[in-house]
Amino acid sequence: GQDAKYTYVVNGVAVDYAMNEACSAGTGSFLEEAARESLGVDVSALGDIALRGRDVPNFNDQCAAFISSDIKTAIQEGMAVEDIAAGLVYSVCMNYNSRVKGNRPVGQKVFMQGGVCYNRAVPLAMAALTGKQIVVPPDPGLMGAFGVALEVHRRLQLGLLKSGHWDLAELAGREAEYREPFRCGGGKEKCDLGCTIQRVVIKGRTYPFGGACNRYANLVRDEGQQREGRDLVRARERLAREVGLRTESHPLAPTRTLKVGIAGSLMATGLAPLFSTFFTALGCTLVEGRTVDPAGVERKGAPFCFPVEQAHGLMASLLQQSPDVVFMPHVASLPAGGAAPAATCPFVQGEPYYLRAAFPELAAVRVLSPVLDMAAGYEKAKEAFVGVGAALGAGRRESREAFRQAVEAQMAFHAQCQAMGRQV
Repeated sequence: GQDAKYTYVVNGVAVDYAMNEACSAGTGSFLEEAARESLGVDVSALGDIALRGRDVPNFNDQCAAFISSDIKTAIQEGMAVEDIAAGLVYSVCMNYNSRVKGNRPVGQKVFMQGGVCYNRAVPLAMAALTGKQIVVPPDPGLMGAFGVALEVHRRLQLGLLKSGHWDLAELAGREAEYREPFRCGGGKEKCDLGCTIQRVVIKGRTYPFGGACNRYANLVRDEGQQREGRDLVRARERLAREVGLRTESHPLAPTRTLKVGIAGSLMATGLAPLFSTFFTALGCTLVEGRTVDPAGVERKGAPFCFPVEQAHGLMASLLQQSPDVVFMPHVASLPAGGAAPAATCPFVQGEPYYLRAAFPELAAVRVLSPVLDMAAGYEKAKEAFVGVGAALGAGRRESREAFRQAVEAQMAFHAQCQAMGRQV
């Protein structure tokens, strides 16, 4: 195969997972390719040859092209095939450790599976590199199939699948025909990802495959009707925007003419009840960046993750509405529903700073960027919000009451999310 995976298990539960990216250097596929092309050795014989290596070279472990180059150099220098084979095995294991596992932990009991383990030298090299005992199952290449069988058995017991009968000879003889793929148009959700969907034809039936969501998997399983109305992400976003409007909040003072803008990015959706209720209670008009402006995305100063790219586009959209004040808080941490307090991602925390750098026109607008450290509860942000109220011309008593209503709205939002989850 041309993939390599890492899974960390605690008490029988997978708690961390990683997979190789585009490079094949840490995979069985690369071992086979390098053995055949560079050494003229069949992959089935590579393990026994590598085990006879004595003076093992230290090949590059970062890139398939560099490893191949090192192997060619070793051949030109007359190095023994056994030593080159051993160096190749070690380089694949070192690439896995540095590029797939990275700085993730190695447990006390290490299980190694996959077809690559039919080459006995690979788990031995991994044991030498990690200093751990490596457990290899009798049929390492079939573990994925066993896993599917166990999962099917579990689903049958839970009533999630119906039992049936299939002829194994007929299944083995089936041919799969790959038709021209198509690009997903986004459907009624108006998704703009444009995923490429493969079309596989088996016994006259076309199976669409791929995409970031389970839309086409549901079509195959005929689950469209069952899943109608269960878009919980969309439901949560809608609820976050509506809760503040349904609370008892009302202007505590004569309506202010200030137009307060919120980009609607990153933490702004989950904290929408808190923010919208506070400003509404102070009599301000709220405007939000609702669409992602592609020109704004292009103003990012560095490669960022997709949500941060969206934040740039939403800010551009917001500025087109000419707000008097832009509320762009530094959200440092949040209460985490009974778990340990949650510090937010550094990119989330840095939003006020990199957006200021990307949009110099913010210098002409009043920007409010309080630091909201709410690990111990939303109440801990009271003074920060009172300061925001003061900047808008509100008194302390008025701001404290607006904040009280805002926290109530936020807690009501969480309660309704939990109720929705229990119902589902």
